[in-house]
Amino acid sequence: MNAEALHDYMNAVAPKRFALGHFDCVRFVAECLLVGWDKNYLEHLGYFDRRSAVHRLRHDGDLKTACDRVLGKRIPWYELEPGDIAYYDDPHATIGLVMDGYVAIKMGRQIYRGNVDRAEFGWRP
Repeated sequence: MNAEALHDYMNAVAPKRFALGHFDCVRFVAECLLVGWDKNYLEHLGYFDRRSAVHRLRHDGDLKTACDRVLGKRIPWYELEPGDIAYYDDPHATIGLVMDGYVAIKMGRQIYRGNVDRAEFGWRP
């Protein structure tokens, strides 16, 4: 993991406002994976703006199914480790990046530190 680059990226985007299709939870996690782990999932997202994001979600059914399509098999929350993707469905469906001891979740104009044990499940990219 390139911790310094990931830290710099998170600081740079923390004040950036959530915008479906442009800068949402999926794009945030994909960018973090690219910066911190050199894993590129952006090309597999299948959308580039709000309209295509809504279309992609309608086609897949929901965020879980869309992530399953790109990331494959789900793993239980208690097996999640740094670099994995955690899924939450409370109060709204969202994903975050598992870090050391917390999950980084982009919400509004901040990066929220979620508890790993509150995730429903996750994926190992």
